Amino acid sequence: MIMLIGLLASDGAPVQLCGTKRQFIAFFLVRSRALSGVFGGKTPVDERFAAAEWRSGITGAPVLSDALVSFDCRISEQCDIGTHRVLYCTVEGIHDGNDAEALIYYRRAYGRIAS
Repeated sequence: MIMLIGLLASDGAPVQLCGTKRQFIAFFLVRSRALSGVFGGKTPVDERFAAAEWRSGITGAPVLSDALVSFDCRISEQCDIGTHRVLYCTVEGIHDGNDAEALIYYRRAYGRIAS
């Protein structure tokens, strides 16, 4: 399975992520809204990762312990499109967290999806 991630190129994260060739993709829980804001904002990358509990995935990438679901990936391709760097990620592991409500961000606002 391949997943695509679009990262704002002006943020420091794309350069750091692309250097590792490993990536996690996490779907946050409603109760993790503050953490989502940390990762989506201008917080320095080191502080983002210090704000949560992590474990290692199959690829060695950090996996968010309190995620609804996490995809453990290897970056197979990347390209710059407009203001974003697009990563093509091969999924090597899926970590199913729990059955709580999923957090979504749509039209500049947070919402929830019940399972």
